[in-house]
Amino acid sequence: MPRPHSPALLVFVLILMAVPASAAPDLSPAGVHAALLPPVYDAVFAPDAEHDPALPTPDELLGFTLGERPASGEALRAAFDAIAAASDRVRVFPYGQSHEGRELFYALVGRADLIADLEGVRAEHRQLALASPGEAREGGGAADDAPAVVWLGAGVHGGEGSGCDAALALLHHLAADRSEATRALLEDVLVLVDPLQNPDGRARFLADRIRWQGRVLSTDRQALAHQGGWPSARGNHYFLDLNRDWFALSQPESRARVRVLLDWLPEVTFDLHEMGSFDTYLFSPPREPFNPHLPATTHRWWGVFADAMASAFGEQGWSCYTGDWNEEFNPNRGASWPLFTGAVALLGEQASSHGAAVKRPDGSVLRYREAVHHQFTAALALLRSVAGNREDLHADFRRVRRDALAGRRGELRCYLIDAETRPDTARRLAETLAAQGIALRAAPEPFRLDAARSYWGERRGRREFAAGTWIVDLSHGEGRLARAILDFDPAMGDEFLARERRRLEAGLSSQLYESPAWSLAMAYGCEVYAATELPAVPAAPSADASAAPPADEPADASYGWLLDSADPAAVPALSALLAAGVPCRAGREAFVSGGRDYGPGSVVVRRKGGPPGLLAELRAIAAASGASFRPANHALSDIGPDLGSRQFRLLETPRVALLGGAPFYQTTFGAVWHYLDRELTLGCSLLRLSQLARVDLARYNVIIVPDASPGRGVELAAILGDGGRERLRSWILAGGTLLTLGEGSWILFGCEEPLAALRPRRAMLGELEAFEQEVERERGWGTLSVDELALRAGKAGAIRSETAEAVPGEGGEPAVRDEWQRRFSPQGAILRADLDPSHWLSAGAGERVPVLVKTDLALMSRQPAETIGRFAGPERIRLSGLLWPEARERWARTSYLSRETIGDGQVVAFLGNPVYRAYFHGTARLLANAILLGPGMGTSARVGW
Repeated sequence: MPRPHSPALLVFVLILMAVPASAAPDLSPAGVHAALLPPVYDAVFAPDAEHDPALPTPDELLGFTLGERPASGEALRAAFDAIAAASDRVRVFPYGQSHEGRELFYALVGRADLIADLEGVRAEHRQLALASPGEAREGGGAADDAPAVVWLGAGVHGGEGSGCDAALALLHHLAADRSEATRALLEDVLVLVDPLQNPDGRARFLADRIRWQGRVLSTDRQALAHQGGWPSARGNHYFLDLNRDWFALSQPESRARVRVLLDWLPEVTFDLHEMGSFDTYLFSPPREPFNPHLPATTHRWWGVFADAMASAFGEQGWSCYTGDWNEEFNPNRGASWPLFTGAVALLGEQASSHGAAVKRPDGSVLRYREAVHHQFTAALALLRSVAGNREDLHADFRRVRRDALAGRRGELRCYLIDAETRPDTARRLAETLAAQGIALRAAPEPFRLDAARSYWGERRGRREFAAGTWIVDLSHGEGRLARAILDFDPAMGDEFLARERRRLEAGLSSQLYESPAWSLAMAYGCEVYAATELPAVPAAPSADASAAPPADEPADASYGWLLDSADPAAVPALSALLAAGVPCRAGREAFVSGGRDYGPGSVVVRRKGGPPGLLAELRAIAAASGASFRPANHALSDIGPDLGSRQFRLLETPRVALLGGAPFYQTTFGAVWHYLDRELTLGCSLLRLSQLARVDLARYNVIIVPDASPGRGVELAAILGDGGRERLRSWILAGGTLLTLGEGSWILFGCEEPLAALRPRRAMLGELEAFEQEVERERGWGTLSVDELALRAGKAGAIRSETAEAVPGEGGEPAVRDEWQRRFSPQGAILRADLDPSHWLSAGAGERVPVLVKTDLALMSRQPAETIGRFAGPERIRLSGLLWPEARERWARTSYLSRETIGDGQVVAFLGNPVYRAYFHGTARLLANAILLGPGMGTSARVGW
């Protein structure tokens, strides 16, 4: 029976009739064919549905057939609102904004009576989440009769579009279908549909698609219409990967989404993605390695839901698979983070058509509508399976959440965040944990806890914890989640490690898909301790982790004011001073003034020569940043260089250029840009590397070269060219500060005439012995061999295959041995870097920092370069993650942070990205020092006349 036309369609036809001839529809053969296509939404997506004709279909709401092309974010929002207005099963809620001001929203779809009483439904569900397995039934079964809550998310990567349009199809189907099957489903399931987690990325994706797509669609995967440009649409406004920000919460989109999930505590989540065009469809369960804090029941539910989705695909003759490349170890993704709140989290990955059509190796053409249909089918099959297993899901959900909070003898009971040594990052860490529902409180008085162990592997001993120490009690709140994201060193299974070892020995790529090290405790750089007992302090209510201590108002002074580099607010305060044009001088050495200690990099603001209203400006900056400006009434110090001496160098306001374009990591570029823009509130010019040969470099005093994927840094010299390299060299000689991150350092030595003395280890194999001797003299480190140390990575990191041959190059050719060691390069390990605390580059960062390393590049810096940060010796280098013995040996005592004077300028080189994924705040301080202090502290100013 033909479907009657809805009022919306009739209005649409009338509008077309009124369109003047000049704006007539496309009457070309292709246009006529598209216009004559029948409405296919029902026929393709839900052929057995009994859709209410009063509800407009997605085709009518979009103005084109669903799946013909990707819908814009604005069109999706309008369609969701229209369905909600026409259906008592649906309500739409805004929940945040993207960086570019686009609204984030989700829809709730369920039985009409539930939608009418959402506050009651949510309260009942939270009762379920907090109850023990028998409590609800004993109390009358109200919570057991509640629907299962399911969250469906799409579009966290802007260029992965099919899930977004499938979300619209699913919402309409659940709202409009009056069949008994859907009525029964909605008796047992309440669905949160988040169709667009990354609206800024999708907007960029659609702009790229319009820019590169012709009238005749290209099905060539290599074409720009499918590849887009640099940066891709994967990330948000700052090109940061929102699917690697679930516990980091560095972005507003992530913080808003996590609030929704904590508000509703879904029992099942399904995150819809896309993958390579020549693939099929992947869904959970994943493969090893598995996170050790994973709930035991998760594996069973993965199997149940996989069977349901595979059956639905089988009915259509579609291919699918599980496991393969998808692992489950790092909890910082959408199909991972919810696992530790008690949900069964699942991943759906559809082969991508890039919003159009792609020809595949077997000659078939994958079209966007087909991709959308696959996503819709997987989601609907999952919901039906959830509905059929609602009671068992309820029971396991309660059990998982109860078990997460049950402390057992000898198990970890709490984490302690020392708020005394790095109060700024300690408070930020506490704020990030609290935003994820993790219970913590500030100790009201000092206490001792002898057994507390830091991530450095050191016991606290009898040293007292100060009042204000943050206590993360794992028996409250999201205890399992706290364990998962703070865990110092999660262990991998021996079986996985053995397989990984065999692959690497055979010269194959690593099985690791995601970084196996992530600890928020280490990333923030503050002192965090783990303990098997709770401190004996009086109970206190949870504190507001976002509340910074009030600043002292600067008093008047006859000579000037001092800002200690160890002040928690030193970085934002100095950035504000420079932006306001206040002359600032920073000390090269530590000193004592007015009975107070000041570290290297501390700033003096002299009254004489300052702008009018200087004291008022300082008071405003102190109030905004929380920094303390101490008065000084004369220039003589108690100890160390006097404030008027040449040891205090006049700083320059940074004029920063950040280089972008291929082959740089867009996420590193984005993290640095985000740090400059959002943390330092410092303007910067975004340039492509190829522009350096023709732009006016004199406009900048800092140029930042980001990291690139392993092995691609060697491309930089060719892109820069001889002309660009000579102009860059002249700029450095004239007083510029060049910062290189990770593979970006190849710009220094990847050419015949290197720009600096820094070298990759592979180029200095003949000088290793001399290098070791120089390091011993520098720091007094020993030179224990790998064999003497019995090195291990994690629980079984030293595993070697029983069939492995002798290690190539042992006792022989250094180049062969180095090539062998590079096979075992860290895939994301957190290593210990020891700092020179007397140098201004390490100001406020302490004597050691945890560093995330994911590269095969090891750097060696020798005189005339200064090594400010050096990786520890092999016995102490690994803090977390998989680090094979070969990698320990290769990276031990190599350079993390170096500085070299070149003419009137300098080169500062980091191994890796110091603001990794925008949440490594410990190493971020080093980058801030290089940018804010570098022009002036490390360069020679030229005075005009």
